Amino acid sequence: TLRGFDITSESIGLRIDATDCTIEDIHVSSTPIGIQLNDAAHCIVRSVKTEGGDIGVELIDSGSVVIESSTIVGASEFGVRLLGSWNSLLKDLDFSENAVGISIEQGSTDNIVETSTIENCSIAGIEIRASNDNTITECTLASVRIGIVLVGVTGIEILSCEVNAPTVSGILLQQ
Repeated sequence: TLRGFDITSESIGLRIDATDCTIEDIHVSSTPIGIQLNDAAHCIVRSVKTEGGDIGVELIDSGSVVIESSTIVGASEFGVRLLGSWNSLLKDLDFSENAVGISIEQGSTDNIVETSTIENCSIAGIEIRASNDNTITECTLASVRIGIVLVGVTGIEILSCEVNAPTVSGILLQQ
């Protein structure tokens, strides 16, 4: 368990290559990547706040991770990014002023995004690319360029979501 840290770094704020870990009450600011889980499994990231940098939280080849009750503000690329990750839950998250709120890509499957708020994203609220069988439920997306982008995917479920005041489109489907 890692709890109660305030981190500023010129590289990765916190990198986790572990199983069965808990990360909570962490504040990360002005790092290129706030928190990175690489080949991690069964970890919980709770009550985290990341500010600035390129990526708030990144999962690479990780599974059964829970990210909940956290805030990601001002990431120039992605608030949360999943690459080749599976069976993870992103719940009760608040995103604002990120380029992309959540990006699920490169074969990430069976992930759930629920009860999250995504606001003021310059590119998209949620992007899912080349990643099948993911679910988005009870999310609110407001003042984003594009609410939800789906590219080259199958088996995606979008349930009970609100997309308010997108500047280009609510949902974009390609391929």
